[in-house]
Amino acid sequence: IRTCHARGIGLYSAHNIEVENNIVTDIDLDGLWLKDGYEVHIMGNIFNNVGKVYGQGICITNSMYTLVVGNRVCEAGWNGILFENNSHNGLILDNIVLCANALNAGYDGIRLDSCLDVAVIGNRAFDNRAGKLQQYGIREVGSSDFNLIACNSLRANAVGAISKVGANTITVSYTHLRAHE
Repeated sequence: IRTCHARGIGLYSAHNIEVENNIVTDIDLDGLWLKDGYEVHIMGNIFNNVGKVYGQGICITNSMYTLVVGNRVCEAGWNGILFENNSHNGLILDNIVLCANALNAGYDGIRLDSCLDVAVIGNRAFDNRAGKLQQYGIREVGSSDFNLIACNSLRANAVGAISKVGANTITVSYTHLRAHE
């Protein structure tokens, strides 16, 4: 999917489907947008230069049991991967998010906004631009809590690696694991 003035892939009330092996590039809005989904698997996709006017690389809204695995998101206008508005019991695993916040509006590599029980594991979220714009590698905001953020590589972000708000959210870094080897 190339050069689109809308969303690259838009799904509403999708249940039990897989979105795999797509290349989505030069899109004005979200690379992929899912609202009210249930058991949707988003795997092995490439999103380049999406959200050029506004939008995320991958946006998951009010969805349950969503898996986002093995995708590459490069130069999203806002967040690289966003789970928001009660998107619970999800998994964000083994993705690469590079240079999000291309519109320089305070966004992150991976953001959880008012989400519970999301596992964010084994991702790489970084900014290799000379003037860093991607604020955090992973950031929780709103009422997010009870999430697991573990074993992610989050170097070279403008503000920091992780910002969390949930009192019950657990974070485990590579550094922490190496100290116990």
